[in-house]
Amino acid sequence: MVLTLGEVLKKEDSSKENNNQILVIDDNPDITDTIHQYLSQVGFTVFTANSGEEGLKIFRKKAPKILIVDLKMPGMSGLDVLKEIRQNDEETEIIILTGVQESNAIIEALRHRASDFILKPIELETLKLTVEKSLRRLELLQQVKEYTRELENLLQDVRETKEYLQNILENSPQAIVTYDLSGKILEWNSAAERITGYSAEEVKGKSLKEVLAMAD
Repeated sequence: MVLTLGEVLKKEDSSKENNNQILVIDDNPDITDTIHQYLSQVGFTVFTANSGEEGLKIFRKKAPKILIVDLKMPGMSGLDVLKEIRQNDEETEIIILTGVQESNAIIEALRHRASDFILKPIELETLKLTVEKSLRRLELLQQVKEYTRELENLLQDVRETKEYLQNILENSPQAIVTYDLSGKILEWNSAAERITGYSAEEVKGKSLKEVLAMAD
């Protein structure tokens, strides 16, 4: 599928907008309300859910790029949410909320590629710093994608230019021969083949002196 420039820019703007969206999943409404109020005040768009199942529905609908998920919840746990998302999403930042006594659960979450974790009871300044760190990682990932796309476009331009020049070389009515710095023949067009009687396969890699010696 080929995207127009307008579609590419729209897609990039949408991605940046999603980076500023946060989904908070915790079975305790007091926690989700507190986080919602605080992060909204510092400029984020915040969605909340009080179960893993509800959280996944919101995630699939809104596609936020940062999640804050309580590790231990009845029904679908935070670890279950993490595993479900990581099946086909490696980019979303998933921050785990957990108690200090749950060290084994933290290790398990990190093993399943949790982005970070915050210990309860939550310190709002720590929360803000952790979210900002996730945001920086998302911005860096976006930059890498943009640089990669620019490099791919540059390589495509180089390939097209090379093909264009190759076409001119091959179809020129005059004999054209190119050499490397050591004098070895690199290109030998069809006009050179007609004049000398030697094909490009026969002469490439040889010096002109060797080709003349062949004629003798």
